[in-house]
Amino acid sequence: SGGTVHVAAGSSGAQVVIAKTLTLQGAGVTTVIKPSADNLTQVFTGLFWSGGTKNIAGIIVADVPGGSSVTIENLKVDASLVTAKPAGADSLAGIFYRETGGLIDTVTIAGTGAWSGSDRAFGIYLSAAINAVSVEITGSRITNVDTNGVEVMGNKLTANINHNTITGRGSITDEVQNGVNVGRDAVATVNYNAISNLIYQPKTSWAAGITFYHYVSPTGKSATANNNTIINCQIGIIFNNVNASAAGNIVNGGTVGLIGIYAEPDAAGDWTASFVANTVSGIRDTGNYENAAIGANTYDSGASLELAIEGNQLAGGGATDADGISIGVEGADGNIVAAITNNTISGWEYGIRLNGTRVDTAGSYANNNEISGNDVFGLYNGATDTLNATCNWWGDASGPHHPTANPDGEGDDVSDRVVFTPWVVAPTVATKPATEVRVHSAILNLA
Repeated sequence: SGGTVHVAAGSSGAQVVIAKTLTLQGAGVTTVIKPSADNLTQVFTGLFWSGGTKNIAGIIVADVPGGSSVTIENLKVDASLVTAKPAGADSLAGIFYRETGGLIDTVTIAGTGAWSGSDRAFGIYLSAAINAVSVEITGSRITNVDTNGVEVMGNKLTANINHNTITGRGSITDEVQNGVNVGRDAVATVNYNAISNLIYQPKTSWAAGITFYHYVSPTGKSATANNNTIINCQIGIIFNNVNASAAGNIVNGGTVGLIGIYAEPDAAGDWTASFVANTVSGIRDTGNYENAAIGANTYDSGASLELAIEGNQLAGGGATDADGISIGVEGADGNIVAAITNNTISGWEYGIRLNGTRVDTAGSYANNNEISGNDVFGLYNGATDTLNATCNWWGDASGPHHPTANPDGEGDDVSDRVVFTPWVVAPTVATKPATEVRVHSAILNLA
């Protein structure tokens, strides 16, 4: 126990099951674990996102009594020969950590591609409901998996997923892929990853770069996604039933992006979300959905969301029917209070769009933003209460256009129930990291 097993270059067709603390160290990508389905004879239970468990056949399995640490590093897992479901299994995983902590470092996982009908094959699967464990996944590359690149499940699990590259199969019709999927009240930090090419073509569901969805009895765990680069995915980052933080991410949907960064609690509770200093582009509407670069919706009468949107760069490009910021537009019930400050929002259909039946506009505000070049409204308030939207730049020194309150304004249009005086007559927003975002030396029109 506690030693290191060195695995030389070469290919092995055996399933690897680790039942004690150790380090499994390869010689790099020339150390290949490549079994067929017939060689995956041991199957273990793992938590499933929507409840219960599934039987998982792992190519490499860490299953240590008491949850002691296992390190797997510098090798390749190749699932391409597992063309059928192993006996007794519901799912396949390249690496499966079951009730075990440790480190996965500089590992390459080559997946199965489309796999076994409606069954699922994952890159890395982490599950813990008994032992309190922590797992770090770093410096690894995951490609061509059937479904999710990394699956993180269980209320005893803390995961740190950083500096990995996860590449989806592109536009597919057989499976909804996600880069990283966190659920069952696991706590996860997902930082500095490069995630790309996750597209489900029927669009009945959407593929996400990073998703946090605590579907089963959520208890208000935290979820963090910082400094990731997410390219050509239908969803950038989405948070459901967690206290969310997303900062410094780059989300570019390219020609397939549908939403950028969203918080959407559908369970009762007091939730928070902070979206700071992100850059989002390449987003569009689809079907009957009103999409946006950054958004929030609530779907339960007992759900209350406190939302901070600060210092983000949201570039629509002028050829999209999506919005820059959308709050409460698609929700079904609940309440949202939003603070929208120091953002640059340009080239969207609506720069900021609020639905008042779910947004507490009296308690919300939008200040010190640059809002310009948006097609229909720079800011639309669909509520009965008035929104404080002072000290914004609207694209012109004359201020925003409103047919009665400022008919000579040549900036973006604003709706009724918006207090926009005073406004900024020259753009001055300085976007900086997190707590340093502020407006310097604003020139205001006080008329």
